[in-house]
Amino acid sequence: MHKNLRVHKNTVRYRIQRIEEQLGHPIEARSLPREIALTCVATYGADALP
Repeated sequence: MHKNLRVHKNTVRYRIQRIEEQLGHPIEARSLPREIALTCVATYGADALP
């Protein structure tokens, strides 16, 4: 089930920028592991997270 969170695009951009600052690298640098993690959560739910 997909839900529309109705978050403004600038809010998303800001949050991504903050995440990248905390990680120390752009999130695109590790896109495959992120896509795999998101697919696991979509398939198995939040219990799939460590």
